[in-house]
Amino acid sequence: VGQQAKQLDEQLQAALQLAQQRLSLAGSQRLLAEVGKLREQYSRLFRDQLLPLSEQREQLLANTLAPTGLAIEKTLSALLEGAQQDFNLDAVFYASAGIRHLLLGTQSLYRFLQENKPEQAQAFRRELESAQSTLEVLRDRTSSESSKAKLNEALNNLSKYQAAANQVEQLVGRRNQTLAQIDLLEPQIADQLSQLQQTIEQAMDQAATAADATVLQVNQLFWGLVLA
Repeated sequence: VGQQAKQLDEQLQAALQLAQQRLSLAGSQRLLAEVGKLREQYSRLFRDQLLPLSEQREQLLANTLAPTGLAIEKTLSALLEGAQQDFNLDAVFYASAGIRHLLLGTQSLYRFLQENKPEQAQAFRRELESAQSTLEVLRDRTSSESSKAKLNEALNNLSKYQAAANQVEQLVGRRNQTLAQIDLLEPQIADQLSQLQQTIEQAMDQAATAADATVLQVNQLFWGLVLA
């Protein structure tokens, strides 16, 4: 009986080892490690690149572009109003043109932020450069020192606006590159998870088969012990 009990224990141990070997051979641990590696890459891209880039973009929009654009528009509107009151058609023309270029540039910039089309980036740069040229001409043609001071202030703000807009364009480019990397990882993660699920299901089926065989052997040994 002792020998038969020992044999039963050995067979149970062998069955457990066989199940572990089958799980190992199925590659579930390897697949799980691969999924973990891909998930870490995904998280790192999202946490360390995508979020900071988005935050920087929003800060530039809120803290630089929006207030600076409004300040330029306010200065030009005041100059336009003064020129209209003085019937200064030359100043009216250039102030109006400056406002138009500024608004068109801003419109193209915000369209670029939504759609990321290269032609929209080219458009906002072109319009802002035209606004700068127009304001410089108006400053050089005016005889009012007060108007010159306001135009110099507007040009200084416009330089800040252009620099911030160019920086936003760069951030958008880097953000799009990060999104492209994330897009490549997502189907890889989904594929590895699908393989892992299939592997686990196959391993469970194999383990169930092995367990059934072990139960049969145990029953045979058990009844052998009982009837001995």
